[in-house]
Amino acid sequence: MKFGHWKLVAVMVLVGVVLCTAAYAKKSKRSSKAQAAKAGEVERKVKEAQVPKAALKTLKKMARGADIAEFAEEIENGHTFYEGSWKTRSGANRDVLVTKAGALVEIEEQMDIKKVPAAVLKAARKAAGKDAELGCEKKTMILYEVKFRKEGSLHELLLTPDGRRVEEEVEKGKSDNGDDDKDKKKDEDKGEKKLQAKKHNDDDNDSQKMKAKGNKKGDDNGDDDDKDKKKDEDKGEKKLQAKKHNDDDNDSQKMEAKGKKKGDDKGEDNGDDEEEDDEDDDDDDDKDN
Repeated sequence: MKFGHWKLVAVMVLVGVVLCTAAYAKKSKRSSKAQAAKAGEVERKVKEAQVPKAALKTLKKMARGADIAEFAEEIENGHTFYEGSWKTRSGANRDVLVTKAGALVEIEEQMDIKKVPAAVLKAARKAAGKDAELGCEKKTMILYEVKFRKEGSLHELLLTPDGRRVEEEVEKGKSDNGDDDKDKKKDEDKGEKKLQAKKHNDDDNDSQKMKAKGNKKGDDNGDDDDKDKKKDEDKGEKKLQAKKHNDDDNDSQKMEAKGKKKGDDKGEDNGDDEEEDDEDDDDDDDKDN
């Protein structure tokens, strides 16, 4: 084979190697992206119109009238979430993460490092170093704890709003019947306490009602007593006036009778005197004759 042919073959092999390398790099890049997406570390900015309605409704509700400055789509562990960012009234940055369906997942709020609990600050200083500049965000995660019994054991699942299992605890050796009995006993005790509390409240209410009724009745009796007293006073006054009037009439009649009697007595005295005078005159006339 001539030298020129070998040269051509070498060039073709070299081109093939370059093409294979490029294809492999491209494939590796795609694979890396797929792995990153699967691992849950992909985030991209989106417009408001790209956010599902349910997710947007929750974000606006959480913003409470504040302007949402930025929207983002996040893929974590194969699940898609939507994040809204805005400033609070105090000027702090707040990020809220929700599911497509609008369920609240996480809240992150910028926080002054001086306002964090002392134990947190101490641990942060220990980890970062005394002179390190620290930044802090308060993160609130929404998790749901679900309990159930399975095969004689009590299970507790800690789940995220999108259904991911965060933690699971299993307490073995607990009998379903034993737990049921304990729960039943607790429910009975709780019910008994509620019943006693209700009865106590009812007794208090009845006592208050009776007391109020007694006070009202006492007030009514007091009013009736006052009315009766007033009536008695009026009646007594009338009787007194009638008695006084009768006494006046009796006195008047007595005075008239007395005056009349006195007049009669006086008239009789005058008659006797006149008769005596007449007799004296007759005696005088007899003497003259």
